[in-house]
Amino acid sequence: MNGSEVAVQGADGTWLAWGTWSAASQIRVRLWSWDAEESITPDLLRFRIRRAIAGRAALAADPQTTAYRLIFSEADALPGLIVDRYGETLVVQFLSAGMSARADHVITMLA
Repeated sequence: MNGSEVAVQGADGTWLAWGTWSAASQIRVRLWSWDAEESITPDLLRFRIRRAIAGRAALAADPQTTAYRLIFSEADALPGLIVDRYGETLVVQFLSAGMSARADHVITMLA
């Protein structure tokens, strides 16, 4: 099912990573984690969103900076999620089936 968590395995059947599936994309699986114990849960989303926001704290604190990228997809280990901040407004893009399937959680966390 589009957006579902899937295990990525090597040709020999060994587990490699967790990802999310998209039947419609040229990139069928977006990788989320190489840790077998780290499932794609709302807690993982929350942790990564908070980490991305904390990483841009200096931008948020600078009154001269009124626009910046708050979350930058794979660079923040959040495949398919872009969040831009313009003043007090957040603009959110869901660019993968896996992130779209988790949109309600993401919006709640950003609010």
